[in-house]
Amino acid sequence: MNDITGNIKAFMRPECVDKCISSAYNSGIRKINVGYDGPKHLEDEHKQIIEKWRDIGDLEINFYTFEFNYGLSAVRNKLQEVTDTKYFFQLDDDNYIPKNALVIKKFLEKYNNYGAVSIGWITPYLMLEIDAYDLKIENDYLVRWYKSSNKFLEMIDGIVFMAPFDFIPNCAMWRTSVFDEIKWDEKFKINREHEDFMLRLKLETKWKLATALNLFAIHDQKRSKSMTKYRVGKEYRKSVRYFLKKWNLNGIYPSSYNVRLLTFERNLRYLKELDYEDLFEKKRENIYYQ
Repeated sequence: MNDITGNIKAFMRPECVDKCISSAYNSGIRKINVGYDGPKHLEDEHKQIIEKWRDIGDLEINFYTFEFNYGLSAVRNKLQEVTDTKYFFQLDDDNYIPKNALVIKKFLEKYNNYGAVSIGWITPYLMLEIDAYDLKIENDYLVRWYKSSNKFLEMIDGIVFMAPFDFIPNCAMWRTSVFDEIKWDEKFKINREHEDFMLRLKLETKWKLATALNLFAIHDQKRSKSMTKYRVGKEYRKSVRYFLKKWNLNGIYPSSYNVRLLTFERNLRYLKELDYEDLFEKKRENIYYQ
């Protein structure tokens, strides 16, 4: 489709980039931007993959390099700046989308007030994760929850859409014009940039978000030790501290594990079991603290 660009953030896994590009191409995307801020010694491998895909006659592919660990937010902003199509599919290099993923464009064409539609994950543990939920700040905590009273379901070409949500995962098709109003905060290298972006989208714009309940991307989470150091190391912890300070928060609730159960099972009884009512009266292990 000529009105959709695939924007791929790459770091240290050239083999993943190849699979990600392949999945985007097989879904019908014919323009792809790859942004790379990984180590110099892996840059040539990434370039070789890009060159291989340039041999495909009907694919326009561009490769942008940045200084090492430039940051997820900063690279995404740069890719969005060079995007000239009406829509783009935001991908990390470990996201492999299904062939029918672009059906979600029909939802965006029907609902002009929606800025993005996400798809879920198939994890290495064969769990299905929707990872979409609602957000609110209460008693100086960011609370991730599921508000049932305002949701609607709609089926388009066999795909079931649920909306609206305040937060959707990063594997999503976006309306490019959303980013005329809001950008990623580049102080986030990795981690909590999504909560920050989605909170600002909710509070500062009128855009709504949706998710497709029966579309799933493979989430390839295989990582080397060196990559894990950057993915869940000091940059990760620094971003958590920055996020809490920026929003003047004491913590985030519930833990990521409980959010997966909450949003995938759509189980309000489970939300009550999280003991939400007295959440702020006692310290809990599953809260990130500043």
